[in-house]
Amino acid sequence: MSSAYINRSIRDYVENLSRKQPSPGGGSASALVAALGAALNVMLLQYNSAKEEPKRNKFTVLLEEQTVILEELNSLVDKDCEVLDNLIGLIREKKATDESYAMAADIPKRVCELAFESLEITAFAASVSKKIFVSDVLSAAQFLKAAFTAGEANVLVNLKYMSNRDNASKIQKELSGLRVRIDRLYGEVKEAIKGRSS
Repeated sequence: MSSAYINRSIRDYVENLSRKQPSPGGGSASALVAALGAALNVMLLQYNSAKEEPKRNKFTVLLEEQTVILEELNSLVDKDCEVLDNLIGLIREKKATDESYAMAADIPKRVCELAFESLEITAFAASVSKKIFVSDVLSAAQFLKAAFTAGEANVLVNLKYMSNRDNASKIQKELSGLRVRIDRLYGEVKEAIKGRSS
């Protein structure tokens, strides 16, 4: 595995993603897609920031929150590769344990959580953005929803191999609850920009 993809070119990452090798895979890609949505949020907050207080303060707080989330998502692009490579090695040596699969599920689960937190910010951006930014708002929302879906798939595939079904079911239940909330948020974003996209 080549490390620090986030510091290399997009072409290099895509080429590695397309190769017949374990990583980067779907988990890493989901982190990258979520990062794209988060980055659009950062742009939207900067362009649409209010000039008067206290509204300006809310923009500042959300911008700081989204920037921190973006940095974490960037790091997860590579962290997922590291964890996946480690898991593949353990599987080949027949040493994989519940803990190994739980660790592999943890990264995409975190992507799901951060995608949800970012979509909350997108919902705010949708309510305040000028008409010219409607396509960026919708793009951010779609990237984040897609990242959640991809991240969720990568969590579930690891949960299948956990012998402790109680722990696996607990994680799956958490994701199901988050799925309901992210679907609702996505609907709110679409409703907020309805009529402004034409």
